Amino acid sequence: MARPVSCRNLCPAAYSLAITLVLAVGVPLTIATGWRFFFGTLAAGTMLMALIVLIFVRNNPWEVGFSAFTWGDDAGVERRLGFAEVFRSRWIAIGAAGIAACTFAIAGTATWVVPGFIARQGMPVEYAPIIGTLMGLSQVAFIVWGGYVADSVEKTTVIKLGAVLAIITALLFTASMIYELPFAVLLALAGISGMGGLRRRGDLRTDE
Repeated sequence: MARPVSCRNLCPAAYSLAITLVLAVGVPLTIATGWRFFFGTLAAGTMLMALIVLIFVRNNPWEVGFSAFTWGDDAGVERRLGFAEVFRSRWIAIGAAGIAACTFAIAGTATWVVPGFIARQGMPVEYAPIIGTLMGLSQVAFIVWGGYVADSVEKTTVIKLGAVLAIITALLFTASMIYELPFAVLLALAGISGMGGLRRRGDLRTDE
């Protein structure tokens, strides 16, 4: 396969899109009907998707007819690695630190950005789903784009680029809590917020 990381990134991108739909639909639904109805709807949708996964999803591409499928970089996939051998790779620690940092960044922005815009910028509550949806779609876009970048350059380059973009994102959102900004700028910030999550996913090799 020519773009293994791009394909792997589609899975977390799908997760992010699902979370975005919860923001886009859930906030207006909660405002209109209350938390109890929202959580009931969310629970019913989750159980429905679990049933669909149980019926249709398979463990690997070979079980759905792609007998010649390979990731393109799995020459050693037949050699089973021991648990200790996996954790001896320096990329495990680097990847864990990067994923943890990105998770904290995403959780932080998801938690305080919208309330911060409401409190500091005087943004109407009705605009919260717009900001939340833009932030989610931005993350989806940068995850997909990051996969294409990761397939073209060295992994250390993507790690460094992701760190720089995360710092830029943090500084921009910090400025939004200090200075009064027009709503168009807030939309722009939400639209680029996903660049803080750019990183190379699913390519932590134990042979380096």
